[in-house]
Amino acid sequence: MRIKIIILAAISLSLSISLSATDTNLRVFDKKDILHGRYLKFSPFPLLELEPSFQVGYEYPTGNIRIQHEIGYVGLFNPAYGIGNFDFNEITSAGIKLRTTIKFPLRSDKPNRPIKYFGIDFMYKYLTWTQKDIQVQRMGSYWQFMDITTEKNVAAIHFIYGFNGFISQLNNIVSDSYFGIGLRYKQLSNNIPDDVNEDFYPWWDQMDGMMISIMAGFKFGFGI
Repeated sequence: MRIKIIILAAISLSLSISLSATDTNLRVFDKKDILHGRYLKFSPFPLLELEPSFQVGYEYPTGNIRIQHEIGYVGLFNPAYGIGNFDFNEITSAGIKLRTTIKFPLRSDKPNRPIKYFGIDFMYKYLTWTQKDIQVQRMGSYWQFMDITTEKNVAAIHFIYGFNGFISQLNNIVSDSYFGIGLRYKQLSNNIPDDVNEDFYPWWDQMDGMMISIMAGFKFGFGI
């Protein structure tokens, strides 16, 4: 009788360990499933843009879609600004970039393989910069040193196509590459007096208003 009890206890313990291991494996699999995982993401390429930004994002599932929110700090700290007549060494700048992407994944029969998706991307950027002690000509007759402050508001919507895949499935590190096309609206304003006819915008801001926009990018993320 005692032997039977010991055998039954051993079998019960074995089943308990087996079910626990199975449940743990299922949780690990769910955590590493691209369609259902949650990821903290980073974008390296915006640091190389004309108006660079340091961006951090968070992506999560909701129903059959995935939502990604990003926030970034924008500043004119790119050394390329020294090219031309627009001197960025004598300015202060600060801004913010917000981005939300709604993704519609195309399911694959092969689990944990790269997932294709279509998406809609919304972006808003605000940037302000001040040029210190700029010499400006007033009324075409005399010169004056003054600070010129410019504010820029940019809003955009893009329809994108991308790929989500694992860089390292073991460490739950993913990649996200995409490209898209859409519309961008840019508005600039400054405190330049009406009697000054000089242009203090950099060359890439000579055009504002509504325009066609093309985007492409790459992100990497860590499962959380």
